[in-house]
Amino acid sequence: MLTTTWLPIKGGPLDQIPIAADQLRALVARLWDTADDPVILELCRLRIALLVDVPADPAFRSPHPLDNRLASALSAWPDDPRFTDAQRSALGFAEQYVLDAHGVTDSQIARLRDHFSPAQLATLTTGIAVFDALARAGAVLAGDPRSSTHLA
Repeated sequence: MLTTTWLPIKGGPLDQIPIAADQLRALVARLWDTADDPVILELCRLRIALLVDVPADPAFRSPHPLDNRLASALSAWPDDPRFTDAQRSALGFAEQYVLDAHGVTDSQIARLRDHFSPAQLATLTTGIAVFDALARAGAVLAGDPRSSTHLA
């Protein structure tokens, strides 16, 4: 019988790859600097963490303030009137990217183009890709050490 267990780790997922850590932190800092609306990017980061079922890594939090009421309503973004159309289009795209990137539709892209310039879309999509990768790495590395996978 093969038993796989998770090793306890210290720090976040980025701490496990120190060679890339500085470059990745610089990339994320640049995303925050270039985002025309960092609130949208932060909402996407938080929604991705919820979808992947990991805590949002505070190391990559936006340096710009976010209304806690908006953040707490994130699971209701499609219908909650506090969210703007631009936020809804970005959050819908982020969800689709996380759940099935190949399922992004032409209508989703059209809605994004209604709200964002090509440069803004580049920042948004890069941010979504980076935050998705970080959340997934965090999910793998944060496996519950009390549980094991037993293969016969």
